[in-house]
This record gives sequence, structure tokens and C-alpha cells, in this order.
Amino acid sequence: MNGFAKQILAVQPSARVVVLGDLDDFEFSGTMSALTSGSVLPPLVNSLPAGERYTYVYQGNSQALDRILTSQPGKGSRSRH
Repeated sequence: MNGFAKQILAVQPSARVVVLGDLDDFEFSGTMSALTSGSVLPPLVNSLPAGERYTYVYQGNSQALDRILTSQPGKGSRSRH
């Protein structure tokens, strides 16, 4: 998905790419590292205060498995004129 987002942004730097859903993986996993590599699809949860970065509570542990990743058009991309 990260590579696909890069391809889209290479063609259309102002594109808005969104990946969302229950990715069922922790932020420190290899999968999430691959998805967010190069800040192409930064996770929106990181914009929240640390104490609010969770999507469910299991046995008293607050964790985030649901994700919303969004591109930031123009950031790191060259505009085509």
C-alpha cells in the first residue's frame, strides 16, 4: 500500500490517499513500519495526545489496532506544471 500510494502521488502530487480499517496490528510491528515508511501514509492517531491513542481496551490495556493513514499531498512530492 505504501508503494501504491507513492505511485499515485508521483502522478498526482495533490492526491488524497487514505488507508483505513481494522489492520489488527500494533504500531511497532513490521507491517505498520512498512505502511508508514517514508512518511507517505502517516497515522492520524499520532496527532492525538499519547493517553488517547487507542481504539479498544482489552483486560485493562488500551491499544490501537484500527488505523487511519492519510497522505499529505505535496509533501515530499514534486509538483508537475
